[in-house]
Amino acid sequence: MATILNPIIQGMAPDPSILRVGDDYYIATSTFHWQPAVQVFHSTDFVNWELLTYLLKDGEVNLQGTNTPAGIWAPHLSYDTAAKKFWLIYSHMQNMAGREFNAEAYAMSADDIMGPWSKPIYITSIGFDPSLYHENGRHYVACLEWETRTGYQAPGHLAIAEADLAHGGIKGRWHRITTNFTTRVTFHPDHYSETAGAGLYYDANNWIYAHLAFDPKEERIELSILQAKLGARVADDSAVAEIPSGTVDLKLDYEQGMLTISYREPQAGAEGEWHILQQNVNAAYLSDEGVNGEPGEIGGFTGLFNFLGSVDAHQHDSVAVFDHYDVVNH
Repeated sequence: MATILNPIIQGMAPDPSILRVGDDYYIATSTFHWQPAVQVFHSTDFVNWELLTYLLKDGEVNLQGTNTPAGIWAPHLSYDTAAKKFWLIYSHMQNMAGREFNAEAYAMSADDIMGPWSKPIYITSIGFDPSLYHENGRHYVACLEWETRTGYQAPGHLAIAEADLAHGGIKGRWHRITTNFTTRVTFHPDHYSETAGAGLYYDANNWIYAHLAFDPKEERIELSILQAKLGARVADDSAVAEIPSGTVDLKLDYEQGMLTISYREPQAGAEGEWHILQQNVNAAYLSDEGVNGEPGEIGGFTGLFNFLGSVDAHQHDSVAVFDHYDVVNH
């Protein structure tokens, strides 16, 4: 087994996008206001890396006058196996003043990583940090939507649309994918520190977790809610439901900063009835504004994520089984 010496790439290599094609690995990174832009590293063993090329080096983008740290953000490499074609999509952040974050996403392609690459085609201005996915001749773009409406959370939702890589732009409309989801979890803990469930996640210090676990006396399995707010642990003893079977359906309905958590116990031959564990949970702090202080302050750019999770701070001998994961958009 090879030994990896970190960092695998020294110096400035932010926002890495990693791609494997055959026996070759590639990493593309942000270059912000420097040119040539979008550096690509290559490896055949995932241990030893070398700078291979730059993908924006022939005047494809004008970065004169770009403020730090605007410019080229979070390039994403992908490979369409059907067409045997490399794709790059990237954000050109042009303005960050007034927290407007005016960014344009462009895509370009090549048959070989060394080029020649096609001219960039415009895809969207809905946000930044785009990525591409290819399936059955169709192409999809996911992006972090930048919210600009007063009173709405920034950066906004993760959104997805079908990309028109032949003519530019998208086909149809955008779909926000972080608004409502359901799952079924089966969990039988044997220690109070073992948990399993689902929630919303901003970063390691800010999240909401609806989970199955033992009650404090380790006598029964309960569904309860735990939060982290700016690193502080917040438990709510008022929202607790006993789940004797250890199997429960969870539904998290999130819209504009407010969260409702519902549950139901599957019945033999039937789905059962939904019950509200807690409604109108204030989740507005799971945003850049909530985490980084004063409104308008430029801080992190993390999106709000759904998650399924299991924690075993005991003996690593517990198992959580998730039956499904369904997302419903408002």
